[in-house]
Amino acid sequence: MAVRLQEELPARFAFPREEIGRKHAWGRFPIRLPGVNKLRLQSAFLREGVETAPNYPYLCPLTPHFSGYREQDYPNALQAAKETLLLPFHTKLTDGDIDHIVAAARKIAKRGVL
Repeated sequence: MAVRLQEELPARFAFPREEIGRKHAWGRFPIRLPGVNKLRLQSAFLREGVETAPNYPYLCPLTPHFSGYREQDYPNALQAAKETLLLPFHTKLTDGDIDHIVAAARKIAKRGVL
């Protein structure tokens, strides 16, 4: 399932890739559309009939349990928190479900997030 998503999702999306000699556990499948807020991306997928879930809802160092940290201390993590969401990814997905997810991603990449 993850291999198929990696092969078929549009190149405009950023997502995990396995490095040579490494094996990913694939407990979830996060994606990003660089420069696009995840809530807008989530809405675009929902309009195409694909339910997604947010990922990285906040940065751990910015929670009340930590002190002395600022958003500026973690610019890459902050950007990932704003842009990353999770595609449907579980053992009950069918080939047809994957086809639908990929088709939705292609439409979104082609027309942009409105």
